[in-house]
Amino acid sequence: MTTKGTRTWILYPICAAAVIAVLAWTTHTLLCLERSERTAGLEADRQERIRLALWRMESIIAPRRAEEAARPYFHYAAFYAPQRAYTRMLAPLQPGEVLVPSPLLTLSDPFFKLHFQVDAAGNVTSPQVPSDSLRDLAEEFYTTHEAIAAAAVQLAALRGIVTTQGAGPNVFISVDNELRQLRINRDLQRKVQKYQDENPQQMAQSAQEWDNRASSWQNIQQQIVTRNTSKVRQSKKVKQADEKDDARAGTFAPHWERSNDGEWTLFLLRGAEAGGTRFTQGIWADWPAIRAELLRSVADLLPDAAIKPTDDPTSADPGLLLASVPAVVDPGPLGTASAPLFTPVRGILGLSWIVVLAALVVVGVVLRASVDLSKRRGEFVSAVTHELRTPLTTFRMYCEMLAEGMVKDDAQQEYLTTLQDESDHLSRLVENVLTYARVEQGRQIVVRRDRTTVGELIAQTTSRAAERARRSGVYLIVSVGNGSEDAVASAEVATDPSAVEQILTNLIDNAIKYACDDDPRVGLSVSRADGELRIIVSDNGPGVAARDAESIFEPFLRGSNSHGVKQGVGLGLAISRQLARGLGGDLRLDRASSTGAGFVLTLPIAANT
Repeated sequence: MTTKGTRTWILYPICAAAVIAVLAWTTHTLLCLERSERTAGLEADRQERIRLALWRMESIIAPRRAEEAARPYFHYAAFYAPQRAYTRMLAPLQPGEVLVPSPLLTLSDPFFKLHFQVDAAGNVTSPQVPSDSLRDLAEEFYTTHEAIAAAAVQLAALRGIVTTQGAGPNVFISVDNELRQLRINRDLQRKVQKYQDENPQQMAQSAQEWDNRASSWQNIQQQIVTRNTSKVRQSKKVKQADEKDDARAGTFAPHWERSNDGEWTLFLLRGAEAGGTRFTQGIWADWPAIRAELLRSVADLLPDAAIKPTDDPTSADPGLLLASVPAVVDPGPLGTASAPLFTPVRGILGLSWIVVLAALVVVGVVLRASVDLSKRRGEFVSAVTHELRTPLTTFRMYCEMLAEGMVKDDAQQEYLTTLQDESDHLSRLVENVLTYARVEQGRQIVVRRDRTTVGELIAQTTSRAAERARRSGVYLIVSVGNGSEDAVASAEVATDPSAVEQILTNLIDNAIKYACDDDPRVGLSVSRADGELRIIVSDNGPGVAARDAESIFEPFLRGSNSHGVKQGVGLGLAISRQLARGLGGDLRLDRASSTGAGFVLTLPIAANT
């Protein structure tokens, strides 16, 4: 049994550890998958926010750039002469006789500081700062002295920027600028194609998004240019102009200038040509104002975003690059959504852990109970074997001695009495084993109920027990009632006397076994209380340890104390409790007993008693 039990307790932890390891691996895998799915969802949401934010920004910048791109070159003069003018009598006027104020003279746009033009000689002028008599005309009819003065300050600062470069108008060479913009667009297009070829997922999508945004604002620009061109052509047709306009204006391209203190200045530049003269036209953009407006428009999508200029758009991530301005959007930390405390996956995993751990605990308890039961059964077999061997050996030895006439006549009675005691002991042992067998099989162990008085029941069930106690040198003290012996003795009970005798025999035998050697006494007291009969069997021995108060009623278990464990099979108390409960009563340990051990048997009093 020991080897089998040891093997069981070695295999069980190994199997339990394997089950827990598999469940832990499964839990880790599922949680990783759940975390990956949540991360993918957050990244998809992040990309969608960035995409929407970029489109919003483009929708703010692109229309303004398109409008400026469609603006004719002669708007960059404070007053310009129309190509053809007529009097009210439809008489043609000579070119230059009529001057028209430029729309830029009174233009007020928070995104643009100044419109300007640089000629081949490096002279910087602005339609918002007319000179000489044209300034007087502008201040009188179209604008204010303060507005022109503020624009003049901006023009002076712009001239300083041009002069600082040391190359005069070469800073804003229109043809170079147009070629540069074409080269950037071409490089970006190649980069888009590269991302699409090498990164078929996120990067390709980002590149395609940039391409779509670039195409969108270019389409807006083309529509505005086409609309303005149509108006001009219609006007010329009505006037039947016979002059061919050889002037042209290029496409605005963004250009960054960076000062020594790290400040970025944005210019939109284009080349223009009229009458064989080439010059550069440009817009000094208010980059801080543009940046603030762009960030404000996407505050709900990217609350911590930033926009950083770049003079090398081809090295930027297309998914963060603006198409209308060479600037990169830094979305900032968008935050990470904390994992919810409860999810379906976590719920299932938690339930699985509870079920598995509960199953392991149950299996462990069952295994322990099985091993303990197996151990107790082994001890029971060993105890029964010993208990049977002792009376059988006595029977054989005494019978041989009597048969061979080795015992004298005066000693034969003693031998016969011993044989009778051993026979009774053997009979009680067999009866207990048979009763336990019936209990294990679920069979009824109390089959009859006889109506009898308490006095008759006690006298019948204790007569032989008292004789065994006497032969064992133990005093059995029986007391019925507390000052009212007749009232208790005359009470009637409906019970099975043989079952009661078996219970009391087991209790008295245990008390005799554990009685104190110096003053061996066993008490049996009978009383009546609360409509039930109480029979207490007590001894003055070592008593029952507190840890054994309940286990002593388990099959094959016996109480332990400082005096060790006495011989027995461990069935007496277990069977006695089953019998007592079968009679409608109970058997329990008397915890009020101050010396030795005491057991209380309760039986119901018959009605009308």
